[in-house]
Amino acid sequence: VKNAIVKLIDALGPQDAVAIYTFNERLVVNQAFTTDKSAAKRAVLRTRAQGRTALFDAIAQTTADISKRAGKKALLVFSDGDDNASMLNGRSAVLRAQKIGVPLYAIAEGDATKSPKLEALLQELSKQTGGSAYRAKKADDIEEVFDKLSEDLRHVYMLSYQPTSLASDGKWRKIELFVTGIKGYRIRGKEGYYPN
Repeated sequence: VKNAIVKLIDALGPQDAVAIYTFNERLVVNQAFTTDKSAAKRAVLRTRAQGRTALFDAIAQTTADISKRAGKKALLVFSDGDDNASMLNGRSAVLRAQKIGVPLYAIAEGDATKSPKLEALLQELSKQTGGSAYRAKKADDIEEVFDKLSEDLRHVYMLSYQPTSLASDGKWRKIELFVTGIKGYRIRGKEGYYPN
């Protein structure tokens, strides 16, 4: 996993900033946002899997941190276990991620692949935020998953628009993206947003 993440960091552009977070019962910032790839890679290599898994809390807190940054952004979450320590439930994590709108790319490995409920939740989170969910059933799958992620991230674009109604009633607004005149392309984006 560490080697695959280091390879993904190497594939980032020189202006791309990356932060490294780890979580067990609590979220820890191992490396704040930086364009220094060496610092980010050192933070990855220092990580260790241990303790319980507060996955939903980590997703909610990290998306809130990332949302404060300007420009296009993405959250890559790797978990080798089902959530067993969060204060939030899965539905709350989905709602928070939807409100913030940061694309979530989720990778489940090990025990995390044995929970159909967790897999369905990660699929829903990823789909609704414009990201993707992956599962690595064996160690050999991990590098392939991170290669797909790297390719995906190189083809992410940020589109913005001004809605015709500026009403802030707190209701979910559905978004549909499509391209005409071009065949063979797949478009993925967040499914909607909550107005501020």
